[in-house]
Amino acid sequence: MVNSSSCYAHDMSYEDTQRACCFNHQDTVISSGTIAKYFTTFRELLIEALDRLNINGWNMIGGPGRVVQVDEALIGRRK
Repeated sequence: MVNSSSCYAHDMSYEDTQRACCFNHQDTVISSGTIAKYFTTFRELLIEALDRLNINGWNMIGGPGRVVQVDEALIGRRK
């Protein structure tokens, strides 16, 4: 069984996370809403950690010889 934090870290989709978090075909499927809540929590924790690093004098992600690409997207439905 894989936990949802490793699925988030490996950029897995909600559907792949649902499949990875089940022991066997008899397990209850985790809802996509639950996975979305976990992924949002992980994202917020990472943002807080990066903010703490910036406060402590770290002003960049990566380092010498490391290229970091950041993409920002908002995906949702209109009411």
